[in-house]
Amino acid sequence: LTAAGRPVPAGIAAKNLAKPLGGPVLDPPTLHSLGAYWIIGGDGNKSARVEVQYRPAGADQWKDAMPLFRVEKGAHKDEKGRSTLDLPEDAWLFAGSVVLLQPDTEYELKLHLFDPDGGEAEKTLKTRTRAEPAEPPNMRTRHVAPGDGGGSGTEADPFRGLAAAQAAAQPSDLMLIHAGVYPGTFVENRSGEPGKPIIWRGAGDGEAVLDGRSNAAERAE
Repeated sequence: LTAAGRPVPAGIAAKNLAKPLGGPVLDPPTLHSLGAYWIIGGDGNKSARVEVQYRPAGADQWKDAMPLFRVEKGAHKDEKGRSTLDLPEDAWLFAGSVVLLQPDTEYELKLHLFDPDGGEAEKTLKTRTRAEPAEPPNMRTRHVAPGDGGGSGTEADPFRGLAAAQAAAQPSDLMLIHAGVYPGTFVENRSGEPGKPIIWRGAGDGEAVLDGRSNAAERAE
């Protein structure tokens, strides 16, 4: 039988029939896009396709989106052959995104697997785009100025350098970066909490330059 429960057409090899290996999986949403992938077995002659439609949750009309694309064999692995997906060697990964959506909106995605050889399945997923990040109220304002360590973070006694500021940053801190040159590589490694982000922002008193060159000689060139 095909994936839809119909008899296999005469002359069609079983290896060419497309069949889902589990259900489709949603990718993490963004502000304006929703992605999904589906692992499909069989389809040895590569004739199957996965059509996509979408609509705001509860709307009457579906809209067509680009079909999921067939990922080249092995393209889901890194340079060491590793992958977070359990993809059998004889299966295909279909993946894609619906784009140009509205932020913070619930959508339905309808994925329709169709194979002219007989394989067919349909799944509807419900998900939501991300909301635009917003600055919560009552954040603690702290100040950062160029330097090489020290400071308490007040306007009169700012943290001296990004490393010093980062070491002291806490959830709900608004870090104002004042004008000047901040040498060295800066990697943000402090995390906020749900509803309590750490925000880094220019103080608005001139140009703040993050100069990632490794030493003073390079910066003097």
